[in-house]
Amino acid sequence: PGLTHDEADHGLSAWQVVEGARPLYFTVGYGREPLYDYATAGLMSFLGPTDFALRLTAVFFSLIMLSATYAWVRRAFNERIALLTLAGLTVNFWSLMVARHGLRTITLPALFTLAMALWWPKSYQLSAISHRLDSHKLDSHRLDSHKLDSHKLDSPVHNSQFTIHNSQLQTPWLQIITAGLLLGLSFYTYMPARLLWLLFPGMLLWWLLTNRPKFRRYWPSTAVMLAIAVLVALPLFNYLSSNPEAELRIGQLRGPLDAAAAGDWQPLQENIVAGLKTISIANSGDTAWRYNIAGRPFLNSFSAFFFYMGIGFSLWQIWRALYHGRVATAESYIAVLAWLLIGLAPVLITGPFLSVTRAVGMMPVLFVFPAIAIDFIWRVGLTGERALNYGTPAVLTVLFVYLMTGFESAQSYFFEWATHPEVRLQYEAGLVDALDYVKQNSLADVALSTTTPDRYHNQPVGLLTLNDPDEQLRWFNGQASLLIPSANPAHLVWTGLAARPEPLEPYWQAAASQTLTELPLPEDDIDRPITITAVDGVAWQTAVTAMMQSVPTAVQFGEAVTLRGYAIPDQPLQAGGTLTVLTLWRIERPLDAEMVLFTQLLGADGTPIAQQDRLDVPSNRWQAGDLFIQMHQLSLPANTPAGTFPLIVGFYDAATCPACQRLAVTIDQQPAGDFYELTRVTMSNEQ
Repeated sequence: PGLTHDEADHGLSAWQVVEGARPLYFTVGYGREPLYDYATAGLMSFLGPTDFALRLTAVFFSLIMLSATYAWVRRAFNERIALLTLAGLTVNFWSLMVARHGLRTITLPALFTLAMALWWPKSYQLSAISHRLDSHKLDSHRLDSHKLDSHKLDSPVHNSQFTIHNSQLQTPWLQIITAGLLLGLSFYTYMPARLLWLLFPGMLLWWLLTNRPKFRRYWPSTAVMLAIAVLVALPLFNYLSSNPEAELRIGQLRGPLDAAAAGDWQPLQENIVAGLKTISIANSGDTAWRYNIAGRPFLNSFSAFFFYMGIGFSLWQIWRALYHGRVATAESYIAVLAWLLIGLAPVLITGPFLSVTRAVGMMPVLFVFPAIAIDFIWRVGLTGERALNYGTPAVLTVLFVYLMTGFESAQSYFFEWATHPEVRLQYEAGLVDALDYVKQNSLADVALSTTTPDRYHNQPVGLLTLNDPDEQLRWFNGQASLLIPSANPAHLVWTGLAARPEPLEPYWQAAASQTLTELPLPEDDIDRPITITAVDGVAWQTAVTAMMQSVPTAVQFGEAVTLRGYAIPDQPLQAGGTLTVLTLWRIERPLDAEMVLFTQLLGADGTPIAQQDRLDVPSNRWQAGDLFIQMHQLSLPANTPAGTFPLIVGFYDAATCPACQRLAVTIDQQPAGDFYELTRVTMSNEQ
């Protein structure tokens, strides 16, 4: 329906790459890995900064994931299980959702599964067989497919004209090197990659305990692959170790582990139980409408039934293999179970919230288990004459069920989820509609009032929706500010949640605006109404300036903004009340820094009695000549004594806090400290 701020930030980062940025790690959005943004930049280099490039990149990676999953499952099990797994992945709501996100999430299962398919030991045997077939100039179709079953990997592979023994298997080093590169790149995709790689040494450990010959055969190539992965990932981890503050998300997510380390296991235990329920229990899935129908589990009832049957069959196969001493028949089941648990681990730690993204590492194998169960039923139930009599109806039945699952997923995604009011709000659907109107009508000098007008929230939505790297949109939050462009005509877009407060209403009325349109939005939209107006900005500036208490001298802050006036609405000022202050500013030039405007009421000793720090007109989008009004509301302490106190204003750079470096003040071009005293306010202690 639109763009979340996370998606928009990915688009902004990708466009920065197009323009020359080359970060190893993006610190936007609590920190994130860069590979998806670099891939998106490749498309944006000829499509421009558009949300279509974001989603197309995700689609490409989803196709890689589907292909790699089919390849690995076919090698680890058989072609029927691979086809059924592919079908389950294709029609499931979760995979449909992730494949259409403009997020880095999908890149992890794509690259990791591809690395797994290239590394998986059966590929060694296939390579050796292909080599022997070529050397003997045989037709590859003469090799019976049943002799490639995974349970015969430790036996010689026979054909009527050749035999390949274990000692003759050659390591396909090109595959191993490629797998190492892909595994290393997976660390640049999404945080769960830091757990998934354990699957490779885990398989070595299994062979060490159960099959020493196989361990000796495969540990050198696996070690080489892991070494290559380490070398590829090393620059990223060097950066993160040198900049631990870049990963704010780690500290937020490890809370249950920290509590367990301190002796409180309850949060972790509760999350484990809740995390397990996300697989199939109704109303127990991801609760965030942003990426899911709130509470919807990963699997529907049909898939869940066969999923648990597949889990049971896999455990039975492992026990049977160990009991009879045929450990090679169990390795595929060990791998798929271990992969499932490692992929689910982030959700078991943090709980269901945002599990749609955090569990993405297990997505390829989640659908292997229903396929294993259906394959088992097929092999047991459809043998001999029954295969002839019931094979076609069985195939049609399975096909019908998967088609119905796909239909239900599409209906849920495109009609139930996409039209939900919370989803439209999270995806800024109303704002995107407004930007489309601006684009279609070629409106110039546009200022948009939204609740999140900041650099990494709504501003990238504007960039990607307009698909214009030179766009000059102005942004402000009308809940506490009013932006007055120096243009005639100027156009203001008002969103419903960023409505004007009463103290600013008289200054808006002075604009004598003309309403161009009120966008037709669904009745249950949260961010409505959205109106688009035209004003004479030049005349409006003159009118607003006349309504303010003028400043008797030229007061400039950092050569970027000049104080033009202020107003304190008539109000009783007493302890426990609120002091509302409006300040009028003229923009001289934009500032790339994230500036904050503070208003403070100082006590007798110079320390603040009350203050508010906020700037609702982002300084990176200031345009010279514009005016803006900023409203501050100071909550006065109940013990504030009666008296007269100075009221001061100033600016500081948020990035420099806690020192909070202020802009220098000049009065009539002479240095005057780092704040300006507006006036003195008299307080009464009368109730």
